[in-house]
Amino acid sequence: MIDLKVKDLYPIIKPIIVKIHSANKLTPEFANKIAYELMRDVKLVRDIHNSRAIPPFSIKNLKNNVFDLYIMIPVSETSLYFNAERLNVNIDKIEYPNVEIYNVSEISNIDLYFTSPTSFKTTNSHIPYFEPLMFWKSCIRLWSEFTNYNIDPNIGEDIASKIYPFIMDIKIEKTFLNDKFYIEGFTGTVNLHFSKNISAESKVLILTLLESASCTGVGVKRAWGMGNVEYKIQERKFYNGY
Repeated sequence: MIDLKVKDLYPIIKPIIVKIHSANKLTPEFANKIAYELMRDVKLVRDIHNSRAIPPFSIKNLKNNVFDLYIMIPVSETSLYFNAERLNVNIDKIEYPNVEIYNVSEISNIDLYFTSPTSFKTTNSHIPYFEPLMFWKSCIRLWSEFTNYNIDPNIGEDIASKIYPFIMDIKIEKTFLNDKFYIEGFTGTVNLHFSKNISAESKVLILTLLESASCTGVGVKRAWGMGNVEYKIQERKFYNGY
């Protein structure tokens, strides 16, 4: 039995999770502004903001006046607390989560939970539904960006052929980023099944990408609270020793 672990083959994103509490109601736009202001002392963040490059953070679990800020680069806790006080917001907790490692030989399929509206962007439009290739390309791009791991971006096509949607239960809804602008996205559950001949190495890569996506989010406006995704492993069941 092959017992390959996620940590053995590919780097894992290890985010800093900052739990934010504001006295005011938070829109996605306002939460995004708070996130940037909390990290204004980091030159890389300022440069990324000015150049509109990939934000090194995501906003998760945005509700009323709270959200979780997942930061994918090193930052100073002292600076975060100082800027939070300046912004008149509270940091309830800062966490450094441990990554759970799975034995890939025991995995039969995976459930994805899209907990905030998710949308993917093409050249001319947004795609507000689960499209496997766009999902995996988003996962690969963000994981590669934040781990500096060099991987063929076209590997998404190979992954999409090895794990496929079996059951989908999703709905499309609007996310208002501010009072005037909204984007359509989907929420719900997607059940993925592995192909019969998938290698253990491919399973490890897929788990690595999903672990990354649970931190970075996927699709557009991750730094505004969109694209939140979680995953759950379904273990293989054995009967009579088989």
